[in-house]
Amino acid sequence: MRLVFDVDGTLLRSTTLDAELYARAFREIYGVALPTTDWARYRHATDRGIAEEAVALVGGDATAIPRLRERFVALLSEVARIDEMPGAGALVAALRAARIPFAIATGGWQAAARAKLRAGGIDVADAPLIGSDDHVARHAIVRAAIDRIDGDGPALYVGDGPWDRQACERLAIGFIAVGEDARALSTRWVRDFRDRDAFLDLCRIEN
Repeated sequence: MRLVFDVDGTLLRSTTLDAELYARAFREIYGVALPTTDWARYRHATDRGIAEEAVALVGGDATAIPRLRERFVALLSEVARIDEMPGAGALVAALRAARIPFAIATGGWQAAARAKLRAGGIDVADAPLIGSDDHVARHAIVRAAIDRIDGDGPALYVGDGPWDRQACERLAIGFIAVGEDARALSTRWVRDFRDRDAFLDLCRIEN
């Protein structure tokens, strides 16, 4: 079994804060409002994909996207605390103790994801973390994360958005949905990670 986790809405309850600070950073750098914070309306629901499409929509300068990234990360770094998805930190620690290989595949930029995970108190320092710095499409990010995991066995992606499910369908891998709002996305679903045994039982189901 090779597990790959999303960050926002999966390991962390950060989706609202993430959208607010992304929109704030965009306005500060480009002087206009982000077209929408409904990520499903963008072709690629990733930090890089949203930036590239939004900048094109407002007629902005694409060469300023690195400044947008830096400002967004700076805003996130000022956040003292982000709530974890209940049980997430303990689950990650248990996986590490049991030597179950896992990676992080996030639509966020890597530095943004690391800032949020630090604020959430979740230690993933020894796990591969792939973001949208090098891959704009979610399925490519997940594929890259799987390739970085030492081990074999079926790969499973744990996420909360329709784009997560679509990436799994494209890669023909298993998908576990997390969170009340994600219940309809998969027959494999958990509200959170407090019942660790129930989550691990879902992981053991063959793809």
